[in-house]
Formats: sequence, C-alpha cells, structure tokens
Amino acid sequence: MNNLPDRLDQIEGVIRALGCDVRRLRETCFHPRVQVEFDSEAAGMRRHYARAVFALIEAVVEQHRLLLVDLSDGAEKKLREMRPAFPLLKRVTVVYEAAGRAFGKHIGIGCEPLMAAKEVRNRLTHPKSFEECQVGVLDLDKVEKAEEWFREINNRFVRAAVERYAASQGLTTGTRALS
Repeated sequence: MNNLPDRLDQIEGVIRALGCDVRRLRETCFHPRVQVEFDSEAAGMRRHYARAVFALIEAVVEQHRLLLVDLSDGAEKKLREMRPAFPLLKRVTVVYEAAGRAFGKHIGIGCEPLMAAKEVRNRLTHPKSFEECQVGVLDLDKVEKAEEWFREINNRFVRAAVERYAASQGLTTGTRALS
C-alpha cells in the first residue's frame, strides 16, 4: 500500500491534464446553449467536448483500476485481467464493485448518466450519416450529466482511498477532490 500516494498523484495528474480540456470545452460549448449549424466551429467544439469527457472517464477508471490492483496485491483477478478494450460499462462496474470491497464503502451511484452519454459518444465515434455527427442541446445535457456523475464517483473513490491510507498509517484524513 506504500504505492497509494503515487497512484493518487497519477490520478490527480490525469485529471489535471484531461480535466483542463473538459473545462475549457464545456465553457465554449455552453455559451450560447442553442442549436448550432452542423459544420460550424461550435458544432466541432461540442463533438470535442463529448470525446474529452469520455477520455477523462476512461483514463481515470484505468487509474482507479491500477490503484485497486496494487491494493489487492493482485488478488482481484477480474481487475488484473481487465484491459482498456473491455466495454466501458463493464470496466466501471468491475472497478467500483472492487473499490467497495477494498474500501468497505459503496462507491458507485448508478450508471444511468454514463449510459445515456455513451449513446452520444458511440454515435460520434461511429457515425453512419452526417446527422449522427451532430451534438444537440439534449446531447450536451447527457454528456454534462455523465461528467458530473463521474466527478462524484471519482471524489468518493479518492476520499475512500485516502481514508484507507490514513488509517493504515495512523493519520487523520485529508481529502482530494476532482474540481
């Protein structure tokens, strides 16, 4: 468990790098919050925002997985064998169920926002027509809700990890949070 502070630093670094992109794109996308032309710069920024949110989620889920593998000394077979090519919802489920076991706390809070936004991401990643390249206001709302949902999941995860580490070291807890 001595590796936990290093893993938390890795998580924080990933969040700083990718979270900066998400924040910048979110600010651009939501001013003004109206339907935009398909080929406009605003439409491109919306597509980038949706992709950036999923890049953040996938990268941080992987960092959480690696931290849990370290904590379990490899005992969590599903975590060890999981690779980024596994479907996102499966990775999220396995990682946060394992986190609940590792930390003795329920981390997950339903995946509905992620599932709704995943439809938007999948449509953008594999468009079958030019209409599927559009990100409307309702699509933006789905992606924003998934981002908020994941921020809460990450905050719970990090708080639980810090509390576990502090308890193992006989320290009082501080918290790190995704802003």
